[in-house]
Amino acid sequence: MVARLRRYFDIRPGEGLPVLLSFSYIGVVIASYVLARAIRSGLFIQAYGPFALVYVAAASPVVLSLFVPAYTILAARLGSRLVTTATLLFFSLNVLVFWYAFNHEPTPRLTAVFYVWVNCFGVIAPVHAWSYASSLFDTRQAKRLFGLIGSGASLGAIVGGFLARMLVEPLGGSTSLLLVLAFLIMLATIVVTVANVRIRRRTSMRVSVSSVRPMQTARAIAKSPYLRLIAATIFLTAIVTQWTGLQLSLVTSRHFNSEATALTRFNGTFTLALGIVSFLVQLFATSQALRKFGLAVTGQLSGPGEADISCPPQLLMTRLAG
Repeated sequence: MVARLRRYFDIRPGEGLPVLLSFSYIGVVIASYVLARAIRSGLFIQAYGPFALVYVAAASPVVLSLFVPAYTILAARLGSRLVTTATLLFFSLNVLVFWYAFNHEPTPRLTAVFYVWVNCFGVIAPVHAWSYASSLFDTRQAKRLFGLIGSGASLGAIVGGFLARMLVEPLGGSTSLLLVLAFLIMLATIVVTVANVRIRRRTSMRVSVSSVRPMQTARAIAKSPYLRLIAATIFLTAIVTQWTGLQLSLVTSRHFNSEATALTRFNGTFTLALGIVSFLVQLFATSQALRKFGLAVTGQLSGPGEADISCPPQLLMTRLAG
């Protein structure tokens, strides 16, 4: 059975463990993000209503603009392996602090802070995971294997959605799911730690401070028509995603009376269904398409749901601009 799977996915000698750990790392990170997203939406809408989502979403880029330079300096000085592991551990401890605060000193402002935190986690952690995966394989290997590895993201979405759907009521509400979230992020920390010990990277993830200065990146994008088109595509995709998400939040909040537990359960169910479709497409279609047509054509054929939970566009822009 294992031999047949290796032949089908074209996994060659020496690639099994890197593929497994990359698949697991990305899957657990996406499961964490999907669960966190289901929790944050229910809590925030219950506290402020769906229309306030417009304002809190705008706060995330501001926070990220402060965090990313600090992270870059630490990664340049300490090395990306240590910083990646420490960041995941930091996020896990953050969740435990949120759980304590929600259970002992709950306030509407706390839900807003948690919403922004989830948005930042949803950018930083998946980029870490995909950057790690890209450091393990060369270009030819990536063309063969990234369809399979990317299906880990879809499987993670299924797991995260399933946990949100099945556990929110038995555990007594959305805030109790934070303990599950902390466990998932800690599990991602363990996976990447094992990968750091067992696997030697083909390329370095160490980043120099000068290579990611915002003005240099902006000038690089401005000079390249290709990068400008990618930036415009990401910009338009973000607008469509935010607008669609707002419309869905308006409908669901009205239907469920802005009740956090019901909203969390629905968000989990919705993501679970999308994840199943995305996983099947990613596992059986995308892998073959990447080998035959490459990333350019395959990326255009991917659906929006698949793109949302697999490879984040921020990583692509970082790679191209760098």
